[in-house]
Amino acid sequence: MLGVVRVLLRDDAFWLAAAAGLLAGVIAVAVRFHARAALGGALPAACATLAGLVLTDRASADLVVAVALLAGGGVLAGQRALPWRVAATVPGAALLGIAVPAVAPAWAGVAAGVATAALVPLACELDQRHPRLTAPLAAISALGVFGAVPDTEQARALVGATAAAAPFGVDPRTAPGPAGTSAVVGLLAWTAATGGWPRPGAVVGALACVGVLALGGLVAWARLPVAAVLLLHTALVVVASRGAGLRDRAVTAAAIVAAAYGAAVLGLSVWRAARRRARGSNGPADRSRPGHRRGRPGAWPPPRDGRG
Repeated sequence: MLGVVRVLLRDDAFWLAAAAGLLAGVIAVAVRFHARAALGGALPAACATLAGLVLTDRASADLVVAVALLAGGGVLAGQRALPWRVAATVPGAALLGIAVPAVAPAWAGVAAGVATAALVPLACELDQRHPRLTAPLAAISALGVFGAVPDTEQARALVGATAAAAPFGVDPRTAPGPAGTSAVVGLLAWTAATGGWPRPGAVVGALACVGVLALGGLVAWARLPVAAVLLLHTALVVVASRGAGLRDRAVTAAAIVAAAYGAAVLGLSVWRAARRRARGSNGPADRSRPGHRRGRPGAWPPPRDGRG
């Protein structure tokens, strides 16, 4: 554990990204407060990650353009239907796959591009419903990616930026931000492929560290409390990072990820069913209680008649 901390603290990209995240977070809060602008919680983290990578020569021009395309696609698609959001993500996702360094095998770039196209619309769905959760969830995911990939050079910048920007994302004035959410998910996928390809299982595990961000619609459907969302996300990230991410074979890692996500979906379904049963049982019980006044004889308390 101490060795991991030393790796982070001795890395220039971590500190540059963290400083950029603090600055971007302060600017975001100021813009929300003074300009009353609807600014998402993940945008400072995405900008700071790029700053840390670019300033330490760990990112190419292709990556910068790809992230810009993802952000622009998120803005254009907005709250449109899922097919529109996927279509808006494809150009940026395709270029993101190309931006994976040439030293990596072709499958790593394909994995990053396909995962980005699939995950960005889902993450934006959660951001639309719980915008104040996006930045903290992204920070937890970044730690998971860092713990999964064997080459952590790019992941260090991601951790520094998301950790520094996360506190500013829980600002009560935070609004849904598809641009920042799309960008930060793309950066998570690119980092997973770039740093994980020497161990195929690490790519699978790191990509799965998106956690609850991939279950946005189900989380909203189940009406999960905020604390439970954070707990579920952390559990998925731990399993994906340290369970699947440390496996050499991608098939083994995929099996672990599938089991974890299957359990999460089952848990959300059980939670939803329990809530519905509770509401159904409380309704008739409320109407049958003596204190439920419906103007019928025997209602409690009895109506006043002026006699005492």
